[in-house]
Amino acid sequence: MYPSTEAEELMVFLGDPISRDLGPALPVICANIVSSAVLNTLRSASSPIISVAKEALGRPVCFVAFGSLGRLEYVPRVSDLDSIIIVEGDVSKEVAADARSQILTPLARQAPWLIFDHHESIIQGRWQDIKAVEIAYPVIGTNELRGANSLSNNLMAQRRWQLLLESRVISNGKLFESIYHDLLPFRPNTRDLDFENLASEVTPFFGGFDNHNLLYKTQCKYFKTRFLRDYFSFASILIFVLGWFKQSVDLRKLPPNFIRASTATKMMRLHSFAMVLDGACKGNSALRKNYQCSIASILDKHKIDRRTLQSFGGHLHTSPGKYLHALLMNLLSLFVSCWRQIYDTDVRLVLGQVPPDLNLDSRFSHGLTGNEKTIVDNLCKLRDRYQRYMSATTEIIRDVFADGQVWRNENVPEWVRTSLSPFIRSTT
Repeated sequence: MYPSTEAEELMVFLGDPISRDLGPALPVICANIVSSAVLNTLRSASSPIISVAKEALGRPVCFVAFGSLGRLEYVPRVSDLDSIIIVEGDVSKEVAADARSQILTPLARQAPWLIFDHHESIIQGRWQDIKAVEIAYPVIGTNELRGANSLSNNLMAQRRWQLLLESRVISNGKLFESIYHDLLPFRPNTRDLDFENLASEVTPFFGGFDNHNLLYKTQCKYFKTRFLRDYFSFASILIFVLGWFKQSVDLRKLPPNFIRASTATKMMRLHSFAMVLDGACKGNSALRKNYQCSIASILDKHKIDRRTLQSFGGHLHTSPGKYLHALLMNLLSLFVSCWRQIYDTDVRLVLGQVPPDLNLDSRFSHGLTGNEKTIVDNLCKLRDRYQRYMSATTEIIRDVFADGQVWRNENVPEWVRTSLSPFIRSTT
């Protein structure tokens, strides 16, 4: 059984032998702790506000955070509050406007340290000044969320996935859990999560991260999407594959919130792949040699120096297990590096001066000079290294687990390979 809370799960990881390899990940682990403190502060601050709103609206209200707080990656003085207000029943434009005024305006006044988009308009109650306010600050009825035609609505489908993958309830956990349970896909006649359905249906949600109008709005937004969102997509898909493995092979019952873990927690869980590989190879020298050669070939193809992996995995017994564990720990470390760079004040200031129409995907000269060129080049190199590690890790899991013999007692469905393929980068 998994620990009942994510905080307990994090403590298990920190007390496990793998904790010695988590040193580079401490900034994002600390962010988890800061995020939890911020959420608890918001819960206390919003409790009386939600009570008043419930009375004014005449129905139950649920207040949810997503984005950086939903992924537990909150950064003080930078992260803003992305929220969804859920109201029981149907919601008209008038009810939505009333809910925003009843909840967000008093919360902004009571927590001046909390960053909102359009902060001045919100704190002064000038909601009419905010363009597309229903998108920036959605208020959604439970009937709409549960509606059969919601998935045909791209925006509503996006809201569903935000709730499923990166949401933290601030108030009314009972209503939230009811909605969350209704949104989850389960296997027929069971209470097991349907990971095949999750992997296939979530693809358009992740694809939306490449929306040209959003991705290239600013160069800071470009790198934030490329770093944080690519990693979020990668960690989520691999959690679906791991969840399928645990349910189908380990016959383990998983809690409904298994897929809603923080990004760092997801990566720590993926250490299970290395443990399984290590166990399979420990008593089989032929298998160990075969996987060691296969993994070494993949590392060479992606230009990953095997010597950089040798200091990880002291608690494992075989080279294949150590290699995979080391890749996962390095990926978590690289994610932290990307995460810290994109939130660095000086980096954001420089990126804010780079014209948004410059194509940073181009291999040709960007026409940048001085500090701009140095920072953009460093970010591009960091992204390239990060993608090489992500690609090598995914290819090893595909070749060893899906196509190899580690999952030898189970017929691996094609959706597992299909969902992994987008993260495997061509090296030609």
